[in-house]
Amino acid sequence: MTLDDPPATASGEPRLAFSPGETAALLGISPELVHDLLRTGRLRSVKAGRRRLISRAHIEAFLADDAA
Repeated sequence: MTLDDPPATASGEPRLAFSPGETAALLGISPELVHDLLRTGRLRSVKAGRRRLISRAHIEAFLADDAA
């Protein structure tokens, strides 16, 4: 699973946001590291009720910033 080939919704559209666990799988890192990146603000997210969602745009911004 990659950002170019993420899981799709039931309608076949690419997903716009991912859970911290799904983000860890996409990036090939541990869920603990994702939570650390969220806590330190290096990776942004939004809250939806009790869930934390990380948008595709936030993941791409994190990767672009990390590459700079």
